[in-house]
Amino acid sequence: MPPPASWNLERGMGVKLAAALLIGMVLGAALLTAVRGRDLEHLYVRVAEFQNQISQLEEHNANLTLELQTQKRDSIRRVRSVEVRADAQEDFARLEAVRQASQQCKPLLQMNVDALELHPEIVTNLLEGQLISIDNASYRLHVDQVIIGETLRVHVICQKQAPPRKNGGF
Repeated sequence: MPPPASWNLERGMGVKLAAALLIGMVLGAALLTAVRGRDLEHLYVRVAEFQNQISQLEEHNANLTLELQTQKRDSIRRVRSVEVRADAQEDFARLEAVRQASQQCKPLLQMNVDALELHPEIVTNLLEGQLISIDNASYRLHVDQVIIGETLRVHVICQKQAPPRKNGGF
């Protein structure tokens, strides 16, 4: 049985409808591709920004690591100052003993504290037995105490020496 004549009219309409539907799908796909392409491009830009940020952070991390290593190397404890105390019978002798002992300890400034702790005799040998002359009187320094740290603390005793005996006299 042949199709009715009304179908021919509807058939022309159906083709137009199908064509419009296909054109709509193609335009929708093109629009969707454009929108998604723009989103994809935005994501590529974000990825590039993050990669740049990662490389900057890695460089910053490397600089901080180097700085930390430098600080560790520079954090070696060193003698930064010297404090000398002295005991003596006369005030002038005490003041001169402090002055001379401080002067003698100057080479120890910036010395490694750990090395000095291993060899505290360096301080003792530097000061022990030193003679001080004040107003024709001689005084000898004796090291009583040494405290080693970033501040080197030294306590000395200043003892007056007996005047030399004259030959032939009692």
